[in-house]
Amino acid sequence: MEETKLYFEESYNFICNYKNLGEKNIISAVVHFDETTPHMHLIYIPVVHTKNKDGKEIDKVCCRDFWKGRDSYRNLQNAFYEYITSKGFDLQRGLPAEETKRKNETIQNYKQITNFENTKKVLESITLELPQTPNIKEFKRAIFNRDEKIENAIIKPRDELIQKLYQENKALHKELSKQVNTVDFAEDFKEDYIKMTEKNVNLRFSNNLLKEQLENKEKELELKYASKANNMEHEYKKEIYKLKQENKHLNKMIDKFKVTLKRFIKWLCHKFSYPSEDELVRDFEKETYTNFNFEKQLDISQYKKKDDDFDIKY
Repeated sequence: MEETKLYFEESYNFICNYKNLGEKNIISAVVHFDETTPHMHLIYIPVVHTKNKDGKEIDKVCCRDFWKGRDSYRNLQNAFYEYITSKGFDLQRGLPAEETKRKNETIQNYKQITNFENTKKVLESITLELPQTPNIKEFKRAIFNRDEKIENAIIKPRDELIQKLYQENKALHKELSKQVNTVDFAEDFKEDYIKMTEKNVNLRFSNNLLKEQLENKEKELELKYASKANNMEHEYKKEIYKLKQENKHLNKMIDKFKVTLKRFIKWLCHKFSYPSEDELVRDFEKETYTNFNFEKQLDISQYKKKDDDFDIKY
């Protein structure tokens, strides 16, 4: 029992590390002793460690990729054989089908080959008990201790034959039971396989549907933000054009005002007999504390800084 426990612990460790599966993806592992040979029922999630389209490492549930390749199950058996024997267990590896020339049979064919229905009936009628035989000592007394030839010629051969038939009967019963169990297991497995296949198809359909919905949503968002970006760009260009036109109009007004102002200064000098226009401007700036340079008076650099800040925030 201790060796059996160690064997299944190593078997469990092998599956955890096979194809880098990881223990976290094992759902259950239960050892059964309900048949002649102890065995483990292990359920796992077929997780594949791969990369997505962006090159990022991800874990993907995909049975097809986990069991990729025609010899995937054979590779598993070979790897398990090498691992478990390296741990000191005397495991026998079966021969490949290319050597044995054996092939898988359908459940229906297997039933015909093994005469399944009749086999079940035979099993029901077989009794595994030795027939009642008279006690040799009583038989001796019945024949009044006649010569031992009767015992050697009749009694012992008969007992040996009965014992031989009994052992053959036990072996036959065991073999027939294995055949019946194999067929029953195959039928149950076939039903489970059909259910799992249907479930797998439904999951693939749901996955494709979700993938399609996600792609449609991505396209919808791309169109939405592209449209919004175009609208913002259009409004931005429109506002720039408007400001340029206003700026152009203001520049014309300023230029016109400068010309008018020069004429006015010239007229004042002539009217009040001032020596020169520069002296008039100087006296005006001095008495009124006003700078005649409009750019300095308006502090254009302050407005330019605000414009730069506006550009950065945008």
